[in-house]
Amino acid sequence: MWFNLNFEGESQEEVDFRDNKYEIWEATCFHAQQIIDAYKKMAEKDQETILTQKWWDHLRYSKFGEAMV
Repeated sequence: MWFNLNFEGESQEEVDFRDNKYEIWEATCFHAQQIIDAYKKMAEKDQETILTQKWWDHLRYSKFGEAMV
């Protein structure tokens, strides 16, 4: 796996690759936590809405809008 690689003494390109993968991993974990938190807050009858594209678009673009403000 990429996070087990030893980048000591490696080129800048390889270090940038590692940093990029780390940023993607952090973003994925953060987004997963948001999903888990949102799911817990939903009433049991509404939990299936998490499976719709509309819900995902709302989650994705609401965070983007909040960042712009």
